[in-house]
Amino acid sequence: MKNILLLSVLVLCLITIATAQSRQDTLEVYKKILKTVDLPKSKISVKSLTDRNLFNNIHLANPSYNTLDTTSTKFWHKKDWTDFLTKIDTSNLKNYALKINNKKWFGTTKKATKSRIIVTFSPIIFNNSNDKAICILNYFSNGSGGAIISAFFEKSDNVWGLHETLLLTLFD
Repeated sequence: MKNILLLSVLVLCLITIATAQSRQDTLEVYKKILKTVDLPKSKISVKSLTDRNLFNNIHLANPSYNTLDTTSTKFWHKKDWTDFLTKIDTSNLKNYALKINNKKWFGTTKKATKSRIIVTFSPIIFNNSNDKAICILNYFSNGSGGAIISAFFEKSDNVWGLHETLLLTLFD
């Protein structure tokens, strides 16, 4: 009986550690995307809930399909990326709040001005080995337009790095 209880506690601890690491990875990826697109921080307002429908803007088997990118050889043609991207099923993807214990991950601007930039993230999809990820960012500002960008990440030495971004849509 003691062994079963000890095993149950151990499994619960491992699940808690894995969940905490997953949240840390997720937050790290979102912050890197924001830094990459280089939007003025004082004007950004991040929506508190992800939007899985942003994946409707990308053809995962060939991400540059329907874009102006004409380069024939891309990193996603490599076997490891192809295996990851072609196995993604977005129909089961769930939206989630960008917060932990009711604390938002991203602050929002105090004033809702016309120059405010609204940012929406998709949920992040990680591969099974947790060393590749894809996320989509949508930003829009009244009068300034916006864009939908896909971001591809790879993890090396426990640090997420942006591998490449792809402009999917541009608004004016």
